[in-house]
Amino acid sequence: MKKTKKNSVWGTRMNKVVSSVLQSANSSIEIDKRLFQEDINGSIAHCTMLAKQKIIDVTKSKKIIAGLKKIEQEIQKNKFIFKTKHEDIHLNIEKRLFEIIGTDAGFLHTARSRNDQVTTDFKLWIKKSSNEIKNLLNILIKSFLNLADKNIDIIMPGFTHLKNAQPVLFSHYLLAYVEMFKRDIVKFNNVINNLNENPLGAGALAGTSYNIDRHLTSRLLGFSKPTQNSIDSVSDRDYAIEFLFASSLCAMHLSRLAEEIILWNSDLINFIDIEDSLLTGSSMMPQKKNPDSAELIRGKTGSIYGNLNSLLITMKGLPLSYFKDMQEDKAAVFSAYDNLKLNLLLATELIKGIKPNKKKLYEAALKGFTTATDFADYLVKKGISFREAYKKSAQLGDIDDFNEIREQCLELDNPSQLQANSIKFLLDGALSAGTAHLTQPYLDDPSSCGIAIWRDEELLNVLVAYDALQYQVHLHAIGDAAVKQALDAIEAMQTINPVWDRRPVIVHAQLIRDEDLTRFAQLGVIANIQPLWCYLDPMNKELIAPRIGNGRNNQQYRLRSMLKAGAMIAFGSDWPVTTHVPMQAISVPVTRTNAADGVTEAWVIEEALTMDESLTFYTKNAAYQLFRENEYGVLEVGKRAAFLVLDSDPAQNPAAKLVKLVS
Repeated sequence: MKKTKKNSVWGTRMNKVVSSVLQSANSSIEIDKRLFQEDINGSIAHCTMLAKQKIIDVTKSKKIIAGLKKIEQEIQKNKFIFKTKHEDIHLNIEKRLFEIIGTDAGFLHTARSRNDQVTTDFKLWIKKSSNEIKNLLNILIKSFLNLADKNIDIIMPGFTHLKNAQPVLFSHYLLAYVEMFKRDIVKFNNVINNLNENPLGAGALAGTSYNIDRHLTSRLLGFSKPTQNSIDSVSDRDYAIEFLFASSLCAMHLSRLAEEIILWNSDLINFIDIEDSLLTGSSMMPQKKNPDSAELIRGKTGSIYGNLNSLLITMKGLPLSYFKDMQEDKAAVFSAYDNLKLNLLLATELIKGIKPNKKKLYEAALKGFTTATDFADYLVKKGISFREAYKKSAQLGDIDDFNEIREQCLELDNPSQLQANSIKFLLDGALSAGTAHLTQPYLDDPSSCGIAIWRDEELLNVLVAYDALQYQVHLHAIGDAAVKQALDAIEAMQTINPVWDRRPVIVHAQLIRDEDLTRFAQLGVIANIQPLWCYLDPMNKELIAPRIGNGRNNQQYRLRSMLKAGAMIAFGSDWPVTTHVPMQAISVPVTRTNAADGVTEAWVIEEALTMDESLTFYTKNAAYQLFRENEYGVLEVGKRAAFLVLDSDPAQNPAAKLVKLVS
């Protein structure tokens, strides 16, 4: 029986026309037409090799290559008509080549099958696309580096289990994502390196009897070498799966970033603001600004995962070698590439459009005792085992205890004396060790003191805890032992946190030992001394604060000694406890003595002036204003200033000389 040509590809083998349903399922042109450039490049390389090996003559080769280049231009200019009946990109190009150059087009497919042709095209496309993804990753990394550089000193909490763990820098946090994306670049490089073997020439599965030169086509197409086994060459889709895996991993990194952006931009957390161009609104709620750009990154990640899973499932049941199932590989890879590319572009715009909320980030870092580990490490350096130090530090984690102390102070202290974010503690050297720790405030003068503390470790714990709460601590030290205890705790705290700037004011600092004088200056601590407890020594022309209380010998310490030691001294019980002074700054305050003669007070100021002409005097109000505005004036590193803290308006002071000095 005579067989009629029923199909343009497999000629007269079939007795019937292909079912329209099968033709629809079999056609992949709407998907694989994206391979046109790779298919043309592969065909040109193959045709060049056929002519060089004298398998076809040079004239036909040149004619074929010219026709292929014309088809390339038609596709690039959108003048090419892709036809479903021709199934795929390979046959669409071949049929058009027949139309352009005639029957010589039939020589192109010599020593080649669509099986090795399609995998060659696909490898070339994935290689090109991997390089494009790498370029986008590099652009994203640069946007991270720019954002980190602009916000290099912003402090924020680092998290484990979404709980505050340790303080970190915002820039440090951003650079963690840079490391992820650097690894992604490595993985796409691996994709390129692993697929870089040329399958062209493997034929349908068993190679060809023609004397082809696969090394030549490898060089022409940019492959490192030919593949080793022809059966594996046409059945291998590892490179596509590896590309999908690298894409999935990269998408996962982007999704984690998107999740953080969504959380940080929420009204509840408010760590960052996002540029309006990257937000969308609500059809019903007029106030909404939604981070849809980040949500889409997160959402599209699932599709990319699905593409990887789809191809793995397709390949898991296939024996060697080629099966039509493999035609489904390109849809999965193209979809993953498109979504990943879009996600990378969105992520880059998001990073460029982010503005960190510095205040919120810093406030969050202060919650949850994020320096507990640092405190434990500090104790280890002092000789305590880490496990014991861990237990001691863990005791600070009970925030409720410290909040209870805070509430006690706010209720019992005179509100006019206790300023916002400040707390006072009593250190009384007269109390027996261990009997007064964290007890009720003593109530004979609630305006001047709060919680009573004795044990050294309790005081240090309090400093650490209230530093985490951003509280200025006001230490009321009675006795030389108490003053030393306060200085020891402050020194330990500065070891834990070298940039600690909420140094306590030590009030009523009586009975300072000679060896502790210089520590006030070294630690940047203000000694606030009640003026009523000071008098003038006419013989030595020096202010003296007597040693009082506890029935001890009435020894004295001389303020000039403190001045020479470089200490900061503030006179007046109402010196603001929230005062911040640069660590190295030296302040020498002087005020009224208990002498009845105002001229004596003026003389004291003159005496201070003769000690250092660089001293500057301020009234109480002026001094307060200076500190409130954080304008330290002459309080620069290495300089000194004297604060004249008066309890009344200097204009009402009877000492004319004093008024003249401070006016």
